[in-house]
Amino acid sequence: MGLPTAEAPPASGPTRIERDKLLARIAFEVIWEHDLEAGTLRWTGLSLFGYPPEEASDDFSWWAARLHPDDHERVLSQVHEAWGGSGARWSSDYRFRRADGSWASVAARGVIERNREGRAVFVLGVMIDVSRAKEAEDRLRDTQRVLREALRVGQVHAWEEDLRAGVVRMDVAGLGGETHQAYEARPRGEAFRVLHPDDLPRLMALRQRTIETGGAFETEHRAVLPDGRERVILLRGKLVQDSAGKPERIVGTSLDITERKRTEEALRKSEALLREAEAFGQTGSWEFDLVSGEVYNSRGNRRIFFGDECSSSGTRVEDFCAICHPDDRDRLLRRHKELREQGAVGEIEYRTIRPDGSVRWILGRVGYVREESGKPVRAFGTNTDVTERKLAGVELERRLLQHAAVAQLGQSALNGGELQPLFEEAVGLVARSSGFDFAEVSELMSDQTSLLRASHGWDEHVRKETRCTVAPIILEQGVVSHAIVEISGVDQPFGILGAGTRTPRVFTENDLSFLQSIANVLASAVERERASRQLREQREQTQALSRKLITAQEAERRAVARELHDDFGQVLTAIKLNLQRRECDDGESIALVDGAIVRMRELARDLRPPLLDEFGLESSLRWYFEREARRAGLELRLELGPLLVRPSLEVETSCFRVAQEALTNIVRHAQAHRVALELCAAGPNLFLEVRDDGQGFDVPEARKRALRGYNQGLLSMQERVALASGELQIESTPGQGTTLRACLPLGHRGPLDQVPLD
Repeated sequence: MGLPTAEAPPASGPTRIERDKLLARIAFEVIWEHDLEAGTLRWTGLSLFGYPPEEASDDFSWWAARLHPDDHERVLSQVHEAWGGSGARWSSDYRFRRADGSWASVAARGVIERNREGRAVFVLGVMIDVSRAKEAEDRLRDTQRVLREALRVGQVHAWEEDLRAGVVRMDVAGLGGETHQAYEARPRGEAFRVLHPDDLPRLMALRQRTIETGGAFETEHRAVLPDGRERVILLRGKLVQDSAGKPERIVGTSLDITERKRTEEALRKSEALLREAEAFGQTGSWEFDLVSGEVYNSRGNRRIFFGDECSSSGTRVEDFCAICHPDDRDRLLRRHKELREQGAVGEIEYRTIRPDGSVRWILGRVGYVREESGKPVRAFGTNTDVTERKLAGVELERRLLQHAAVAQLGQSALNGGELQPLFEEAVGLVARSSGFDFAEVSELMSDQTSLLRASHGWDEHVRKETRCTVAPIILEQGVVSHAIVEISGVDQPFGILGAGTRTPRVFTENDLSFLQSIANVLASAVERERASRQLREQREQTQALSRKLITAQEAERRAVARELHDDFGQVLTAIKLNLQRRECDDGESIALVDGAIVRMRELARDLRPPLLDEFGLESSLRWYFEREARRAGLELRLELGPLLVRPSLEVETSCFRVAQEALTNIVRHAQAHRVALELCAAGPNLFLEVRDDGQGFDVPEARKRALRGYNQGLLSMQERVALASGELQIESTPGQGTTLRACLPLGHRGPLDQVPLD
């Protein structure tokens, strides 16, 4: 665009400024003219941004007020700098508010007319809405990000050799199990040790040739991982020279193509087998007389089409058209017509349906014989049954999809989150990658029924079922073939993963391996979720026990303080008053002191029975249970086996407190008539059992209530046993009583006859 000048226009035609305006109008549609001396601003084409002509102001501030706040200061600074300088052009990129309030990305350009003193007097500017271009750039960046991620997932590793420093920098994340550093530098000799010894001389020669002649290279080699495994690597690289043209470094990428090479090798073997099969009778020939309409077939051709080489069918073109697959018939006839009109030899691939109902893939080769006039009179060709090859391709594609499905589900499982979305993703991947009509994940419940967690292909009313056995559902849906695998668990199976079809299907080992791989991913996710849930429950349990401990401490302190104030305070006051009387009664004072001593002993015994320290666990339990059972009116049965070795202090205390808490719960809540206590030692363990015939309770629900701050006795007993490295079991059913069993390590303190009892 030329600069506007003050020269007079020619007699006819537009001035230069008018031409510039016209060009801007054609190229950008929105132009503006700013007369700096008059202070006016004129717009043309603002409808591009939704503004009617009458809304635009001739004041510069109208434009400035519609700049994006984040761009305002920068753009105004650029404008004032351009006008105050000496240049003839200026440009800027910014965001401009449309009439509807949205923001448009704008590319702005302008030319500046200056007077003889160099001061800007007139500016002609143009604006173009480049929002779509910016969006395209954003999409391109997203595409590039996805591409980079795809390279990472595809295990494409970057590397470079610094020829001057003698080091090799490589991206080793995920290579050979190394994950500690994504990009590291290694000495050249150490880095080259990963190369297979048999390939090393060839690669070193290629490296030297690249350094000497430059350019790029591509080759394959074997790599030996630290664990001894061999991988096939596709290596690409090129030489980078410095500004003086001297070799500086070699850069490139490494791609692990081991699986691809194995697949290619498997495909080559499959093709070889196919060629051998064709040589042993899988190809048939035919000839068609276009004049008489007669068809001549070899026995092999009849066998390919009709399954019986002695079949009498195949003498007419109509016989072959009748067994051609309906979806391929029109295409086959059009292809024959094209080859006949072109006089060319070509191939046709299509499907046939044999009389027994089986579908076969046929590869046909067709040629035509013409008379001197060019008219085709005879067609001939061969047919090859390529069904197995087609099925092999389908199977290969299916396996690739299955591998991708396992990888995708594994990534989703690693991302964490709820199990239900993972179950739903799993059944969708199973169905889509393997061609199943149905897929389901069911959880095995304690009553041997199944909870349908996720399904694909089931009718709506089945998906709404909550608890049901799987077999009736399968029968209702018309499943003909069905396979299930176990979703394992640590203690017991979590459930099953199943897949089925409405048509007969033989499940291959690969199908079952694929289902088991999906089930293994789900099993890992389930166990991880269970471990996380147990950790949360233990954390909540610890918090609840801490709260209980604080509450118990305060309650115990209040009780002791109350006893000291109410009992001992009154006794001491009475003794003081008795001593202050002129006629002191020593007998009364002694009686008061004796009573205080008795009360003090009872208080101390309630805090910790002295029998536990003096006579051991058996005597303490016998004394405590007989006293409390007598108070509560319970029928008591004791079986306290002799302990040849005294348990450790920690185990004695834990065992006594657990039994104490159990009996307290029985008295308070069980409404029992009989209670039994058993204590015995076997090997290195101490066993405690407390039973009652009370009303019982729901143990899982009680544990949940304990985590919410209720039934703290359960948590207290469980925590005491756990701290003593023992195990606690509580069995109870509403209306059937309760049994508590604790197993604790003895933690020997020595034979009982060696323990001082004073």
